[in-house]
Amino acid sequence: MGRYEFQIFSHCVFLLCVAGFLFLDAGWHGAAGITAAYPLVGASVQLCGSATGGYALAGVAFLALGMLAVIAVTVSSLLFEKGQERPH
Repeated sequence: MGRYEFQIFSHCVFLLCVAGFLFLDAGWHGAAGITAAYPLVGASVQLCGSATGGYALAGVAFLALGMLAVIAVTVSSLLFEKGQERPH
């Protein structure tokens, strides 16, 4: 895989993950909150609700594809770097 194809694949991974979160957000029913605090041990993230319908299913599918693509990009980048090394 060339550098150009790798960049396109990386952008597709990002778009899959963003689409997944947007679809889940579209089907979300409930509340979500983030509390920041100092020191950091007082910070919290609270999610109370559910995502229902076709949007929720599409969001989970996009996120699953995005995570599989993240693994594929990581493996291909490691192989790409290994292939670029030149013996001394």
